[in-house]
Amino acid sequence: MYGFINQALQEFVIRESSFETWEEILKKANVDLGETNEFSQRRIYDDQNTVDLLRVVSETLGLSQNYILEKFGEIFFEYIQDAGYDNILNNLGGNLKDFFNSVDAIHEHLMFVFPGMRVPSFHAKDTPDGSGIEILYFSERAGLEYLVVGMVKSVASKIFNVVVNVELCEPVNQTEKSAWSKFLVTPESNSGINQMRQHCKQIQRMEQKLELVTLSSRISNQTFCQACPFHIMFDTDMVIYQAGVSLTRVLPSVKVGQTRVDEVFEAIRPHIPLTFDQILQFINKVYVVKTKEGLLDSATLTTVSEDDIGTLELPTMRFRGQMLYLPECDSMLFLCSPSVLNLDGLNEVGEYTKNLMHTHLASSKSDACRSPQVR
Repeated sequence: MYGFINQALQEFVIRESSFETWEEILKKANVDLGETNEFSQRRIYDDQNTVDLLRVVSETLGLSQNYILEKFGEIFFEYIQDAGYDNILNNLGGNLKDFFNSVDAIHEHLMFVFPGMRVPSFHAKDTPDGSGIEILYFSERAGLEYLVVGMVKSVASKIFNVVVNVELCEPVNQTEKSAWSKFLVTPESNSGINQMRQHCKQIQRMEQKLELVTLSSRISNQTFCQACPFHIMFDTDMVIYQAGVSLTRVLPSVKVGQTRVDEVFEAIRPHIPLTFDQILQFINKVYVVKTKEGLLDSATLTTVSEDDIGTLELPTMRFRGQMLYLPECDSMLFLCSPSVLNLDGLNEVGEYTKNLMHTHLASSKSDACRSPQVR
């Protein structure tokens, strides 16, 4: 993982003890950082370094690893704020639920700033009884759940001025390869619930505004497919019944009315199976999907996904965008754009920037959902 994460652990040790104790911990963990004994912010280090350091910190300070991870999470959030991301963090959402539903969009941006970063994923929803929220957390790295506990508490207190209790529950959406950890978050006082989720009056005002957006549709299916050249629309059986003109050109295997979404794509983020019910649960996420192997014509495309370079005989291609539920037809719309390694990749699949001018190359959340990202 990147050095800035371990810098937060260093800060925790210094606060609890001293820099001399940190130097002693580095020696015991056999981590050589040179003369400075400090991690470089933009360098990638072996995950095992962090695992070893956590173990030695626990032994040296006489604290449990879960306690250390929780405090580590609190300090890590402070570290991110001090690193210049405070304005972004303060505007991620109007409440704690919206905040954690927006974190993945920031991770998308950070993956361009820190290439090779393996980011976690978050999803928040109301509890069935309305007493708080549930936060789902996915990471390729096991054993960091209590770091999330500390982060949630820190976000709640520093951004929304509410003190919360965080309980780690049983894993959900568990498969052989992965699982989402679930956290139950409740306010210490009843007055804090409005800082954690939208209340009914807010939702009603939003629905009233949506009713005034348009009087009736003025766009034909053909025009929509040209205006949004990379999109698919599919029903509850996951059958694609509408697709953008550029997407069908890139993927001729997509047959409208016949092809299922899961026959063409697999989800990279969020880490869920591509079923209609799962997509509904994670509707507000930035989606990154990858074509299945063997669907693209040329074996020499540089549009190959970065995680496939040098590993696949047949290339794959990524699409990044947003899922939108269409209640009037009980269907899903995926508005997306291709994610290519360079501009030459667009030419190789018969596309040019003029076909993508309905979006802009930028790093905001909305652009991360709808814009082509050139790596």
